Amino acid sequence: MRKDRNILRTIILLGFILGVGNLYAQQDNIDSLKRVVASEKIHDTLKIKAYALLTKSYRYSNYDSMRYYAERGLILSKKQNDLSGQAEAYFQVGSYYLNTLKYDTALYYFDESVKLFQKIEANFHIYRCYNSIGMAYVNMENIDSGIYYYEKAKEGFVKLGNEYGQAAIEVNIGIEYYHNGDIAEAIKRLENAIKLFESIGNISERALAYRNLGQFYHSIGDYKKGTESLAQAIKFAQKSGNKLIESGAYSNIGIMFAQQEQLTESITYFKKCYELSSEVNDTINIIVALNNMGDNYFRMDSLKKSMKMYEEALRLYRDNIPLEQKANSLTGIALIHEKNKDYKNAEDYFKQALKLSSTTSGFSIYSTSLIAIGNFYLEIGRLKDAEYHFEKALANTDEHWNIEAFRDASKGLFNVHKKLKNYEKALTYYIQHVEFKDSISNKKNSQKLIKETLNLQHQNEIAQIELEQKEKELIAEKEKAKQVALKNYFMVGFAFVFIMAVIIFLSLRKNRKKNKELKELNEEIQTQKELILSQNEELTITNEKLLELGRFKEAMTGMIVHDLKNPLNAILNLQGASPVQAIPLVMQSGKQMLNMILNILDVYKYEESQMVLDKSNCSLISLITNSIRGIEFLSEQKNIKIENTLKGNIGIYADADVLERVFINLLTNAIKYTPSSGLVTISGEIDKRSNFIRISVSDTGPGIPEDKLMEVFDKFAQIQAKDSGKVRSTGLGLPFCKLAIEAHGGEIGVDSRPGQGSCFWFTLSTVASKKNASGSKNFELNESAILPKLTPEETLQIKDSLNRLRGTKIYQISKLRKILAEIDGTQSENIRHWKTVVEKAIQTEAQETFSKLVG
Repeated sequence: MRKDRNILRTIILLGFILGVGNLYAQQDNIDSLKRVVASEKIHDTLKIKAYALLTKSYRYSNYDSMRYYAERGLILSKKQNDLSGQAEAYFQVGSYYLNTLKYDTALYYFDESVKLFQKIEANFHIYRCYNSIGMAYVNMENIDSGIYYYEKAKEGFVKLGNEYGQAAIEVNIGIEYYHNGDIAEAIKRLENAIKLFESIGNISERALAYRNLGQFYHSIGDYKKGTESLAQAIKFAQKSGNKLIESGAYSNIGIMFAQQEQLTESITYFKKCYELSSEVNDTINIIVALNNMGDNYFRMDSLKKSMKMYEEALRLYRDNIPLEQKANSLTGIALIHEKNKDYKNAEDYFKQALKLSSTTSGFSIYSTSLIAIGNFYLEIGRLKDAEYHFEKALANTDEHWNIEAFRDASKGLFNVHKKLKNYEKALTYYIQHVEFKDSISNKKNSQKLIKETLNLQHQNEIAQIELEQKEKELIAEKEKAKQVALKNYFMVGFAFVFIMAVIIFLSLRKNRKKNKELKELNEEIQTQKELILSQNEELTITNEKLLELGRFKEAMTGMIVHDLKNPLNAILNLQGASPVQAIPLVMQSGKQMLNMILNILDVYKYEESQMVLDKSNCSLISLITNSIRGIEFLSEQKNIKIENTLKGNIGIYADADVLERVFINLLTNAIKYTPSSGLVTISGEIDKRSNFIRISVSDTGPGIPEDKLMEVFDKFAQIQAKDSGKVRSTGLGLPFCKLAIEAHGGEIGVDSRPGQGSCFWFTLSTVASKKNASGSKNFELNESAILPKLTPEETLQIKDSLNRLRGTKIYQISKLRKILAEIDGTQSENIRHWKTVVEKAIQTEAQETFSKLVG
């Protein structure tokens, strides 16, 4: 909300000023200044200056003392008619009101200060005032006026040749553009500031500017440039001895690694932040580092380490530290108790965190606490308590400032009403959840676009520099050649030129016709030569492709024969076996051969289209059990144990036959690479927030080289790599698995290291079905419902997008949403409404409604 943004903006701006000098004045200096103002022997002129210095000493530590000494200085300077002292005192009083968020009053004192500084022509101080006036306006959400005064201050510092002032203003403007979403302009301003600080050799300011720049890149998801900028911040902070900036940069890097799920690396940087903050006794950053390490350990299931971090943070908490940090520690401890099923203590800590967060100045931490305790009550089945806290979170959240909180609260209410069987409300909150989820996705896409734009600008700048350099080199070469030509010209003389001119003139008339014929003949010969060379090259390429195709065909035939040999051998070796023994083995061998043939057919059939599924509610455990039975004869041949750690009744909505083939392919692959008497493990983990289960099939084989990991799901990967190992196969089992899992809306991948086995994993939704409250498979709009209709002009405006929508199937949801995202809904209210209804039709797979909408 507005108050949140103003506080955040002020903290960043003051943080920049704090970072470039000492945070606290030396106590000895303060005591000396107090003795000066208290002495009756000191002249009032010196006392006025002492009051100004005392005011500055308390500017960032004690606002009441700051105001007291500023007002005392103002009274004394008026008494002495000291215009300079009055102007400075007005400025300091204005700064007090700026720091305490009373912006109208601050503007009054800054205006008085400007008038007095103008009288004594103190230009530098006038521009200082303009900078503070700009800060006041932007905190009042009057952005245009704020930028105007910032630019005015910058122009003044440029006239004075004061590069430090220019750089400081560039930082302020950059921060303002950042808060208003213009990240590209914000980055440009910070880079300008860094160049100015570099030109005047100011290392400490460069360190802080680089840290802010790293945060800007972080906000658009450019972790590479963000980390590079923060590394520069650390470098210059170390040179200047500013451990506060250095520890802050380590903290920022730790946050970026955590967001990329690189938790071990994240903890390493937070430990560095903790160590440096301990050296300078920066308790706030120590607690921040402990809370973040606690969160990382919790995500790594190291609950004891996590608890230790949070408890240490609580022990260090002091009255002058923001309540948000204590609330974070309490919430972390509550989550640990919840995971340990200690619900009594969990509820107690959640309530403590909620009570603290409700008293903070920021609303986002309060919303987060409400959602956390709401999820807790949902987990333990106290649905009314969960509903109350989720609704309160929605009421205390600004959807423009904290979209994530709106998304999570809506999801919580959806789950509550679904369990209460209030299906109409559940559907409403589900749609709201999806809308905010899509908003977050659009925000990330915008950030990605900003990132790509900045990269393009950077590349253009590099290209421009290279072009200018080449132009300079070309000019130099031309100048050199010109000098050489002039030198030769004067050496040979006019006589040689005249003789050559006469010879050329006489021979030209005589040989003109002959030269023309020779030229035409040469051109024809050259054309024929080029044609022959081109045809020869095409024939060579065609021949190579035919040879390669022949080799591939031969290899493919060999691989298919090899894959079919094992099950056929198993059947042929049944001589003498009883029917009871033989029939299951024949059935299993036949299924194996059928599975190989189906893999080949399906990979070719569906590689250019979406696999058609016949979904139904089915048991995941039953699928796995049937799959294990289907390949028992393969595991028994190598005495390999297959261990299934998945327990319980896990329901999924899927095509059972297709998924059973996926398990058979993965298990067959694992058995193939696992040595005799080895172990193959099936495991799974359910993400309760997303209702997805991650299923893993792990073997104890030789593993896969890192450079081959990206190729394992490619068609015929085994044929192409047949000379590099002992195992041979068509390589079509894994490509089929990829097609099948993606058709179910999941993901598939592999984790492997040489010598440590391989783990093939995939994800599936555990939601039982896609039925709505009424029980129908698809939610079609009523025939009586009035669908929005586009005017002929609007249809023409989005003609290309409409054609693409008509040519896309209803189940190709990602493709349809991508096309819809390209349609500019701001062109008219009707187009925006039409777009919303189309999105709902896609979401509910309403084929009839979708067809009517897109024509």
